Amino acid sequence: MNLSERSSRVIRGDAGWRPLQMSTLAGPRGRLGAVGDPRREREPDIQARIAAAFQDGVAEGRYQADAQAEERERQLGQSAQQRWSGLLDAMAGSIAEIESATADRLLDLTAQLAARIACRDIALARDRIQPVLAQSLALLTAPCRHLEITAHPGDCPAIEAWLQVQRPGVTLSIRPDPALAPGGCRLRADDAAFDATVQTRIARTLAAVGIDATQARAIADAAVADPCPAPGIEPMNGGPAT
Repeated sequence: MNLSERSSRVIRGDAGWRPLQMSTLAGPRGRLGAVGDPRREREPDIQARIAAAFQDGVAEGRYQADAQAEERERQLGQSAQQRWSGLLDAMAGSIAEIESATADRLLDLTAQLAARIACRDIALARDRIQPVLAQSLALLTAPCRHLEITAHPGDCPAIEAWLQVQRPGVTLSIRPDPALAPGGCRLRADDAAFDATVQTRIARTLAAVGIDATQARAIADAAVADPCPAPGIEPMNGGPAT
């Protein structure tokens, strides 16, 4: 046995030389990763974990995307609802203003028409001044000795005839005034004074239903100046239509 052979042996028990058995990484098949390699056996588990993690990541990404989309839709919906609510509120306010303005305008037109009809009916009535005198004298709390009445010239004869019957013995002074509308008068009894002109009576009536006093007076003045109502409206008390 030569030296090289001896160097390749290991003394075992009986001091005999045996060949040194060198381990190999190649395995029975002579290559890395062959059957029986632990790393090869763990590879499916690693791949499964990677696939599961990937699927979890995809699912989480989809969930986050869906959540963000829902949040954007919710915010957009709230924004649209707020804009719609604001639009409805603005429209409701505008409608209320229009209704209020329309109601006011309708009230004005109704008051104007009613005042003009009243003036026309008073002017056409034959006994237009007697009720006015009766109401004015009823306000007196004590018998009077002297009456001073200012009225339209057309009403003066009727005033004198009526008072001679109703207030005999009372000193009477009648003053005609063409500026006063027929059916109205101003009356002074001793120290008491009453304004029973048509303008004042109409203005008081309009103010009683909620029309501003200044506006009511303007409507009454306009009605006295132009008492003719719209065509087709028949006057009261059987008077002729104009």
